[in-house]
Amino acid sequence: MKQKKKQEKKNKPILSFAIANNTLIIFDNLSKLYAVDLVTGNLIWSKNNKNPFNSQIKVFDNKIYAIDMSNILRCYSLLDGSEIWQFKSEDTFLKSTKRNSLIIRNEKVFFNNSMGDITAVDAKNGSLLWQIPTQSSLIYENAFSLVMSDLVSDNKNIIFSNNRNEFYSLNLVNGFLNWKQKINSSVRPIFYDQFIFTISDEGYFFVIDGKSGNVIRITDIFNIFGKNKRENIKPIGFVATLNKLILSTSNGRVIVIDIKSGKVDSIFKIDNEKISRPFIFDNKIINLMDFNCDQRNSVHFFYTLPFEKNKALIETTWLSNMTDDSIMDYDEQIKEYIEQNLKIKNYDIIFKEQGQILLLKLAQELEEYGKVEQLPVLEGKKMIMFVSPKKAKKN
Repeated sequence: MKQKKKQEKKNKPILSFAIANNTLIIFDNLSKLYAVDLVTGNLIWSKNNKNPFNSQIKVFDNKIYAIDMSNILRCYSLLDGSEIWQFKSEDTFLKSTKRNSLIIRNEKVFFNNSMGDITAVDAKNGSLLWQIPTQSSLIYENAFSLVMSDLVSDNKNIIFSNNRNEFYSLNLVNGFLNWKQKINSSVRPIFYDQFIFTISDEGYFFVIDGKSGNVIRITDIFNIFGKNKRENIKPIGFVATLNKLILSTSNGRVIVIDIKSGKVDSIFKIDNEKISRPFIFDNKIINLMDFNCDQRNSVHFFYTLPFEKNKALIETTWLSNMTDDSIMDYDEQIKEYIEQNLKIKNYDIIFKEQGQILLLKLAQELEEYGKVEQLPVLEGKKMIMFVSPKKAKKN
């Protein structure tokens, strides 16, 4: 953001986002909060908080809700950023880096703090409805190492888990415990009909009966990795489609799992490092490498990488020596893919970029004279590549 000072940028702030009524809400871990007009890009308001924020952002009824590092749930006005109310839950001396989770159901806010307490408050005025501690006072000293999953609700119950081998189901109305299972998981669980799905930190796929809490099936997903490798691999997040589970991992893989059998269908390498939880785009799963397209005697595929349910990056990729100009009708390729493959007719292109492609082509043409020191990198709206001259050959 242009409004951020140079020193703030050097601190590499971690940002959280939410969108409501064409307004982009931004909170960071430097105690700042902003509202930006999505149409014009103009700053609507900017505020400071006493403590950095460390949670998801939720917007409801022209109010913004977030939790800061002191375990205080704060409610702000969407219109001007003024604080409406706050609710203080118990604080810890050591601060956890894991983002706290909150959900809003039936005009109530449900949230967890870094000590493992689950709290329900009235969304209008912040009055306490109920609070349930999930960790004993003896464990409070180790709250820094507690990692909890996001809270998930089916409008009757709340489910969540942690890295202390605990999986909970609570009644949404009164906070009473429905059941508790021994499952070690830090990823967001999901409701799937009458079942609950989760992936343990060790890479096991659990199917749980939502009503009784009984474990119906356990499948070892990480058996596709070697014994030594799997110890260093963690699940990041997963989503479910009609019959598939899509799991991302800390070593940059995406694993496709058949829900009925629990077996791994396929695995894709996206990176060598941690990648985000998968997203659903237009009620369909992401297309990581879709080869169902015109190949033109080369290797051609598309990526569809969603940011939201109705916003995604779509990329056409060719593996070729780039000497065939006929494959460079990229705009037409993407248009055809969106309309014919994704079956989307009503859409807007809000940003288009092919600078990296052109710079790589330039690098190839200059191969005789220079060597690429840094591959093209997008900085703002500028694509930058560094090329150093080759030493002249001696006669």
